[in-house]
Amino acid sequence: MEKANDYAKQPRGLQDKRPVKTFYRVLTPAFDDNPGTIKSWKERKFYTGSHLVAPGSWIERWKNDKSSNHDDYNLEYNGCQYTPKARETFLRFADVKYERLTAEQKYFIGEYEGVAAYDSPQEALNYGNRLNWCVVFEGVELGSLPETAQGGNRVKFVREIDPPMTWEEFKRRYPVRNNGR
Repeated sequence: MEKANDYAKQPRGLQDKRPVKTFYRVLTPAFDDNPGTIKSWKERKFYTGSHLVAPGSWIERWKNDKSSNHDDYNLEYNGCQYTPKARETFLRFADVKYERLTAEQKYFIGEYEGVAAYDSPQEALNYGNRLNWCVVFEGVELGSLPETAQGGNRVKFVREIDPPMTWEEFKRRYPVRNNGR
């Protein structure tokens, strides 16, 4: 996986043809055995597993012939590029009923490249809640997230602008019309 700092040090023209923009990411606390995204952000792990479910094509393939060949499970699905770790976790637990998987197993099965983020503070506040944290960063949009009609994007991290902050602090620093929830 490419290191974010290496990406940020490249001259902008060599990084990518897509523009670097400011994004607003909602971070979630850990709960039960779900690691949450506050911890992963602080550890500089710029991916997300928030789908908590395998791509439909993987589930269908497994139902049809229980193939264990990695090449039978394309990492691209529904606009997202899933990680090799997601595929490996899926294959390791494919015979386990979904309800019996731990939250951590579901998290890694749903892991895709890039982080989920929004184009504006308002969109982030509309999505999150008072238990969440927020972070502001520069990134390159990889694509929109299919399940979010509120402006959610998959974003490749470039550089942090404002470190993780509480919900209240985010609302003070980035005022919006209804000031979120």
